[in-house]
Amino acid sequence: MSANISGIKNLIFDFGGVIIDIDYNRVKKAFEDLGMEDVRAFYQHDDHSRLVEDFEKGLITEDLFRNAIISEIPGNITYKDFDDAWNRILLTVPPKRVEMLEQLQEKYNLYLLSNTNIIHYRKYTDDFQKEYGKSLNSLFKRAYYSHQILLRKPDTEIFSFVLSDAGIKAAETLFVDDSELNIEAARKVGLKTLYKPQHNEVADYFQE
Repeated sequence: MSANISGIKNLIFDFGGVIIDIDYNRVKKAFEDLGMEDVRAFYQHDDHSRLVEDFEKGLITEDLFRNAIISEIPGNITYKDFDDAWNRILLTVPPKRVEMLEQLQEKYNLYLLSNTNIIHYRKYTDDFQKEYGKSLNSLFKRAYYSHQILLRKPDTEIFSFVLSDAGIKAAETLFVDDSELNIEAARKVGLKTLYKPQHNEVADYFQE
């Protein structure tokens, strides 16, 4: 199992489920434990609610986001309670993936493109700094986070923005993601793509 990187100069990686391990069931259980009855109504892979999408696009503040969801939960839920539950999805970035990126840096321009939000961003960037003694962004020539650029996958506009901003050509760029919706959107703008199923290890594709 290996990626076809013939003629490729640039690699764009998704973050959640590709570089960092995530678990949607953990966050669902965390909100259920807080008393939310129907977590799936606002939170599931590839089918988030408009509220979550707007938050990931940076269109609403974190307090507005928290309050909107807390209002659906009985009892006295603090912002810390909320953030702890919201961040339960985040696991770790294994050393082998950091090593993979460091090796790929020597031959390719690396970029990160993530649907994310400010609450998650603070958590995983802080965790990475503590774990590895350097910033997550140092592994990439440029990191693009949806809440900062006000765009979100699978909208094709986000891929066009990255190509333009980075000054790279779609035909020379491989996009790696664990969402088939995002892969399909990337192909529409001419990107080469690698779909990585969630149960597969991304480092296995780049062993050579």
